[in-house]
Amino acid sequence: MSVNANANALVFVKTDLIDKDCQLVVNAAAQVVTLLQNGAIRAQCHLSSYQFRLLVLLLKMPGGVLHSELLAMLDGSEQMVQAILAASHEQEVSAVIRQPARRWQARLSAIAQRGPNAKRRELAAVRRSIGGKQGLNALLREFGLVVRPVYKQGYILCALSADEMAR
Repeated sequence: MSVNANANALVFVKTDLIDKDCQLVVNAAAQVVTLLQNGAIRAQCHLSSYQFRLLVLLLKMPGGVLHSELLAMLDGSEQMVQAILAASHEQEVSAVIRQPARRWQARLSAIAQRGPNAKRRELAAVRRSIGGKQGLNALLREFGLVVRPVYKQGYILCALSADEMAR
């Protein structure tokens, strides 16, 4: 994935998850994501702050994101979010989020010691932001994208299959 920043707030994201004749445009200031096809708007949505942060991290880390990384992104400063948005490689994103993610991993490990459902409760906000009725997946469907869970690890952004798009 490559990214080109334009002026203050627009970021053009190139990803293998969308058609070759499309462009994904992220307006960071307004937290709006637009899918352009041949210059025309094919899909557009406004995201909550949580959803926007989750999507930015998922776009920047195409191999998937750990729970600790997602929580670090949600808890991080606006400067960290902007640094991740401006990063041109997955390695840069990893370097920015590494320390906050380590702190969250230690916290999740401590929470897990409290019982089998403690970690699940801690991750509830992430699950709702992704899979809830008004969650990220409901909004990304128009874009042909879906966020899938990686069992007990985190999430990954994927393209919807033709069968899934038809439903």
